Amino acid sequence: MSVWTVSGVCLVCVLMGKLLEGQSREYAVGLSLLCGCAVAGVAMAALLPIRDQLTALVQGNAALSSALSLLMKGLGICYLAGFATNVCKDAGAASYAHYVEWIARLSLVGLYLPVLLDLAKQVTAWLGGGA
Repeated sequence: MSVWTVSGVCLVCVLMGKLLEGQSREYAVGLSLLCGCAVAGVAMAALLPIRDQLTALVQGNAALSSALSLLMKGLGICYLAGFATNVCKDAGAASYAHYVEWIARLSLVGLYLPVLLDLAKQVTAWLGGGA
């Protein structure tokens, strides 16, 4: 699907959501969730060829393959958290949106902490301060 098609579908969903909001807030939130899932599915489908090309590019190089894996996991955390945050905000639950953002940040720190520790060890060894 093109950007124009996805944008058009999103605009139609927004208009329908605003119309439903006056009658039933739950249906409006459900429509927002459904539209978000559809757009996420389209985005995932669009990312598959890019992932395949990157995987082919780093194939045979363990360090680059590991870095690509971490990058993809980090992007997945960011997109999932962003989606959940937007749904929470649409539903009027901004406090839950903050919780999701907080947990996503902690997850990213946990994901990348081993890389940062290895980098710190290498820099320390390079500067002559480590054994």
